[in-house]
Amino acid sequence: MAKDRPFGWYVVKATRISGWCLLPLLVGYTLTGWALAGKYGLMKLFGKRAAEVLHLEMDEVFLTVLAVHVAAVAWLTLKRWRWIGRRRRT
Repeated sequence: MAKDRPFGWYVVKATRISGWCLLPLLVGYTLTGWALAGKYGLMKLFGKRAAEVLHLEMDEVFLTVLAVHVAAVAWLTLKRWRWIGRRRRT
């Protein structure tokens, strides 16, 4: 039977998973962009067409994972600053 976990636990997991997914995506996106620009001799590593296809196909995945990461981190930050969450009576 699954444990009843608070919402914040899932947000922390989403932040960690999306952060680790962003790392290779960012490196790949940067390398293919530099290959398209012809910098640092990366055209030898990627062909022009391969770099273009990889770069264009990666952008949707990159932006989706980035949006998940930013939303989760923003929620955790606002929660930590107590801008959202339980309000106490004064």
